[in-house]
Amino acid sequence: MKKYQNILIAAVLVWILTREQARAETNTPGTPRGIRNNNPGNIRISNNQWRGKIPVSQNTDGSFE
Repeated sequence: MKKYQNILIAAVLVWILTREQARAETNTPGTPRGIRNNNPGNIRISNNQWRGKIPVSQNTDGSFE
């Protein structure tokens, strides 16, 4: 049983590390603007509260959310 627990823990750690690495790579200058802003649909700034919307204080883009 302990062997399977160790394998499961290792798998979860690998998943967490690769997920964090993928997230960090989306905020680089060469990445498309919509991906950097967590807005792949290039939604214009509005009052609509859509899933994944960042606060206005964190928005570095003048046109898109």
